[in-house]
Amino acid sequence: MKLPHKIYSFKAYWVANYKAQKFLFYLRRGSYRTKNLVADEKYRLRSSLTYFKLSVKAILRSVGFAALLMYFEHWVTAWWNSHTDQLPGMLITIKEHLPKPTYPDDKEPILYLLSVIASVAGVTLALFYTILATLASTAYAKVHSSIRNLLIYDKDTQGYLRRLTNLTAFAITILLLMSFGESPGNLALSILVLFSLTTLFGILKIGMGVYNFFEPSTIAGSVVTKMIKTVNNATIDGQYWDDPSFQNHNYKTAFDQIENIKLITSLCITGDDLNETSFKSITVSSINLLQYYLSVKPKIPTTSLWFPEIYEHRSFFETDMSNRQMARKASSFVEPKKIRDNFWFEERIIGNVSSSFWAITGNKRIILFGDILGLLHPLLNDLGSALDVKNGATLLSDLFTNVKLISDAKVEPGETPRYADWINEMGMIESYALSVFSFQVKFLDRAQEFGAGKLDAEYAKIAWGKTSTIYSTDFIPDLYSILNELNEFVLNERFVEGTQVTPDWYLKQQISSNHLYHLNEKLPEAIRFLHTYLLSLASYFNENNNCLLSSFTAHVGLGLLSKYRYRLNQLQGTLNGLNELEILKKEFRWPVPDAKAALEQIDKFQQDCVKVIADNAERLSIVKWDSHYPDVFSQSFAVISDELTSSFLSEDVESFQLLYPALFKSTVVGFNNLRDNFKHYNRPLVITYQTVLETMEIAGYAYLYTLIYDEPLYWETVVKTWDDFFLPNAGNIEVFAGAYAYSKTPMFGIAINYGEKHQRGLVFKEVVRSNKTRIAAIDNEFVEPYLSDSRYSDFYGIPEIFLEYYLFTCVEAKKATTLVQRRLFDEWCHILESKKK
Repeated sequence: MKLPHKIYSFKAYWVANYKAQKFLFYLRRGSYRTKNLVADEKYRLRSSLTYFKLSVKAILRSVGFAALLMYFEHWVTAWWNSHTDQLPGMLITIKEHLPKPTYPDDKEPILYLLSVIASVAGVTLALFYTILATLASTAYAKVHSSIRNLLIYDKDTQGYLRRLTNLTAFAITILLLMSFGESPGNLALSILVLFSLTTLFGILKIGMGVYNFFEPSTIAGSVVTKMIKTVNNATIDGQYWDDPSFQNHNYKTAFDQIENIKLITSLCITGDDLNETSFKSITVSSINLLQYYLSVKPKIPTTSLWFPEIYEHRSFFETDMSNRQMARKASSFVEPKKIRDNFWFEERIIGNVSSSFWAITGNKRIILFGDILGLLHPLLNDLGSALDVKNGATLLSDLFTNVKLISDAKVEPGETPRYADWINEMGMIESYALSVFSFQVKFLDRAQEFGAGKLDAEYAKIAWGKTSTIYSTDFIPDLYSILNELNEFVLNERFVEGTQVTPDWYLKQQISSNHLYHLNEKLPEAIRFLHTYLLSLASYFNENNNCLLSSFTAHVGLGLLSKYRYRLNQLQGTLNGLNELEILKKEFRWPVPDAKAALEQIDKFQQDCVKVIADNAERLSIVKWDSHYPDVFSQSFAVISDELTSSFLSEDVESFQLLYPALFKSTVVGFNNLRDNFKHYNRPLVITYQTVLETMEIAGYAYLYTLIYDEPLYWETVVKTWDDFFLPNAGNIEVFAGAYAYSKTPMFGIAINYGEKHQRGLVFKEVVRSNKTRIAAIDNEFVEPYLSDSRYSDFYGIPEIFLEYYLFTCVEAKKATTLVQRRLFDEWCHILESKKK
């Protein structure tokens, strides 16, 4: 009712209005309190009824068990008395010789026995919780009470307490029956005593278990068991999986249990102390739990409240017009969008595992960290199979940081690292590289596996309208959102049209387009993991002046590249098959992942690895080696040699300019070191001279390729390298000439790297065959035999070209020329004499 405006100016109106509002408030408050009181009383009554029902059931079990035993014994006694004449005499004799108790004539001992059993069991039951809580508080005084509660809810503890309670109730029940004049027989008393003894000795196991709780990882068993049960309840196999209340309850339960796992993990690390056994045990439990979750996660609906809502903030530039206008008018940020956090479980488990690595890195536990890396490989396999780039990157990033920290010991400039000082780090790096490989290779395998045939097979499992059939399929996790949308779409069609109108081929095409979209987004990022988390580690060691770890890391990376190439080539066929599913062109976004671009990226990574190896080859050549360690220098030498051969085939003069000086310097600097390293070998000269021959042979080929490709930089690089780094005194020249002379003696035999030498010859033959036009224009009679007939190289050693064109042109080479049978030089003289005539 609208009052006259003037009345609002009177004080009496506002006083009356205030008193009326206050009266209404008291009425509402009283009503609220009454409702709360009634609700509380209802709850208390329901609780009392519930506990009464449970107690009645337990009492009935105890009384029924005691009564059943007594009735059974009474029936057996009656049967014995009525059939005594029919029983064998031996059985009767045995019965007569058995000792006879004075009971039931004398009931005092039995009453005393039953009273003792009941009192002892009751006292133990009363004190057990107190003792357990005291021990738990002693071990975990500073820990949240939820950890101490885990001790009480342990299955063994609960089972023992249940037996102890039943024993007390059983003894009291028999005492009650005796007070009613019933006399329990020997069978009931014997079983009661046996039950008492087993329960008494059972406390030993429980007692030992309580002290085992000082080992924190033993508490994790009940947590993980409960967590697995909770996860199963969230899947379509769980009860009430589609009820939002149960979904949210499962989420909260799992969240609390993850917090318990985090607390248990922290118990394994006290200050600077680290309990390795406990730490590894809880880490294994966490990893196994996450692996199990990843295996059943596809069965959890993407719309389930198991996945909590979070806010996704978008840029002003990618927001629709209405939200932009609202933000402008309010001078505020764009309103965030609510989305499901589909990775909360993985992020919290991975975060818990990763955050505990500081205890390892802080204590420099290199071997333990290597063991933990090995334990993580199966988890990374599962993350790769799920195409979970996000969590894979999170875990690898944490590992990468800790690997750098644990091996962060700089080598002073000019200092030579020793294998013995870094052998543990090398093992750790190899395990870490396998971690990166575990994720990437499973990612590529899963992408290659999911072709057109796989899509058809999984699509056939779906019955639109039955949500559970969607989650029984084996699609990649990212596709379940679109599958839910399609399910709603088909249901709407059936509701409106009475049947499914959209054909299956159209739905398959939409699923395929989404699959290709996600793969196109994730493939380049997954491939970059090799550079981000492995090759950058080699660069980090290089910056820290550690040639050993840097080269070793690059070699491990090179070893993985060939495996990636194979899988990327296989993936190309899968992508082509999926691409053929596009029937209705331009209906959906259809970004086909570029496997060729990924292969080009792999080639770029290989160049980066080779560059790191080349940068460290010279210093690495003087590192002392023995058979207890992998020979990183010899591996580097072989890699550089192979890459030089490849540079000839691909006419890559830039690679030759980079690699040949590295090969030469490592050969010259490490020559004496190689002789010391291989003193145990039956003919060490075969090894040491072979490195020298390798350098000269590649230089000889460089001269030939300069003519073939008309590219002077090949030979100019050789000349500049020798001019800059070779001291042309008589002794040094004789070493190279003597090495070549030694290679021509029967004592030398087959070269150690005969395969590499043979491969260079095959490459040279291929280049000669494919460049006949260029070769025909070459006017150089001294090398024409090599170019016109590639078999000529079998008769004239390629190193001799280098000897004659460079080494023997030095002034100090006079004596050295007598060491070599100069067949090429003799051929020159013969040609010159022929020209004079």
